[in-house]
Amino acid sequence: MTVSKITLSKLWELNARVIVLYGSANKCKDHEHIWSRDEVDILWPSTSNKYLVVDNLLHEYKNLSTKDIIVVWPGILTPFEDDYYLERVKSFSNLHEFVTPILEIMVKWIKSRPNIPFNIISADFVEEHDFIKTVIRANNNLYKTKSTAL
Repeated sequence: MTVSKITLSKLWELNARVIVLYGSANKCKDHEHIWSRDEVDILWPSTSNKYLVVDNLLHEYKNLSTKDIIVVWPGILTPFEDDYYLERVKSFSNLHEFVTPILEIMVKWIKSRPNIPFNIISADFVEEHDFIKTVIRANNNLYKTKSTAL
């Protein structure tokens, strides 16, 4: 099935997992399978330093950890005008070489943090560094831990 032909009804028919986010909280309140923007928070690392991405995400997460919301963890850099971002990008042969060190840092961090619920993690080149397997394993381990605690 091509992406342009996928409908929410078709995905539900196939028993697929889908997250539906909608802008209006009022329209979502009567639908248990649709979340409003108020129920999702996207953390933002706000750094162009690959070593600070995780620390900044954790700092933002501390303010959210008691909320019952979906949390999006972006493993990305934020370029700033004054940090010579363009000059640094030119020093790499391509975007892949610039971005993948962050992915490697994120994978190591996810493996070391079994108690943090990673609802959604976004990153570039996710097919590398066992990123997908690591995220799935982290969520499965968290679910197993919570199930045995119940």
